[in-house]
Amino acid sequence: MKERRYTVLLADRSGSLSKLARPLFSSRDLIEVGAGGTFASLLEDIRRCKPDVVVLDLSGSEEALSTIEAVMAERPTPILALHAKNERRVDPFRALALGALDIAELPAEPASSFWLELGKKLCLLAQVRVVQHVRGKKKQRAARAYGEPPFPLVAIAASLGGPKALSVFLKELPADFPAPICICQHITDGFTGGLAQWLAAETSLRVVEASD
Repeated sequence: MKERRYTVLLADRSGSLSKLARPLFSSRDLIEVGAGGTFASLLEDIRRCKPDVVVLDLSGSEEALSTIEAVMAERPTPILALHAKNERRVDPFRALALGALDIAELPAEPASSFWLELGKKLCLLAQVRVVQHVRGKKKQRAARAYGEPPFPLVAIAASLGGPKALSVFLKELPADFPAPICICQHITDGFTGGLAQWLAAETSLRVVEASD
């Protein structure tokens, strides 16, 4: 059986990500399409190249977030957002809120091991089905009364692409939901605390990172 190879479209503010990420395509699993993409050209590049997954460098730019929003509203495609370490001008979890499936920290000088792990993640994300994501359309919640919880604990496990689904699900639960919820989420090292803070802002529930 012929092995599946996934197409990857890279985009950043200046179009330089393609050069930086060349090691990403050293394996046979990924193929770059639309080399040198920018935020301004991303939608057209997606229409033309039909990539399996997009890697977008947030680059400390609000334009990156509006680009993610436009893509998910018009040409839904799996997106992984790169976030530079110590970059505080853009909250990477806003990228998830707008429809990106995952985030990863981009080192100042990425080693080959970084690109290897990123490549594995992209192969998984390329297989995730995404749907049109338009912000501002919220369902009207029906009032609901809760008694004793049927279970002492609600446990949720989510893989890559899970944070957005978690936010949608948790947003529908009231602050007085009677059972504690334990979440196991596949996410890049260093982002667990930020994920908890983001989910807390997205829902009416109290959300904290687990501790011993």
